[in-house]
Amino acid sequence: MTTLLLCLLVGTAAADETDDARARELYDNGATLYDEGRYEDAIAAWNEAYRLSNRATLLFNIAQAEERLGRYREALDHLNRYRAFASSNERETLDRRIANLERRLAETEANPANPTTTTPPVQVTTPTPEKPKARVLPWVFLGVGGASAVTGGIFAGMAGADRTEAKGLCVENGGNVFCPTEATDALAGDRRNSLIADIAFGVAGAGVLGGVLTFVLPVNTSVGATWLPGGGAVSLGGRF
Repeated sequence: MTTLLLCLLVGTAAADETDDARARELYDNGATLYDEGRYEDAIAAWNEAYRLSNRATLLFNIAQAEERLGRYREALDHLNRYRAFASSNERETLDRRIANLERRLAETEANPANPTTTTPPVQVTTPTPEKPKARVLPWVFLGVGGASAVTGGIFAGMAGADRTEAKGLCVENGGNVFCPTEATDALAGDRRNSLIADIAFGVAGAGVLGGVLTFVLPVNTSVGATWLPGGGAVSLGGRF
């Protein structure tokens, strides 16, 4: 029974990942179609993406495309559905948008002979991929690690030179090493440079480890609507 339940859970998780990947693909297709002015096709892509992922921001995007087609009633329906999921700082701008759509719908219904009105320009923002941004971090770690390794090598070489100089000045007698005053600077330089080299090599190791970990760790994704200040033009929402 336990094995059967585990298999069911694994199968459900795999199906969810597949649906989410397909929803992301459909979202990108819809954004491209919207940019090309193919609003009907963009709506079809986003509707299917919403069915697979239930991401509320897609409702906002669908409303944008419907508004461009003059389908104010459908746009209002999707915008009101999105409003239920919107954050509190979006409400004021969103309410103005809804009121503007309601006004245009009333004007269209009052004058059916001229059903289309000029739609205010809508700024469409292509969603910025998250993974390329996140992939910068591994190279930062590796760059720090590489620079630290070079620094460690330089100071290790300097420590070796100081150690060689000190050995040339010091004398071993009966198992004890006696160093004249002239060897003080070389011995101090050996200790100082060795310490710096050890620290640099430690930083290098941490940098390489950090780079490897950030390469293999998964990148989190998020979804959110983007609002332009002032309540004017509205950009497409959503980010996979």
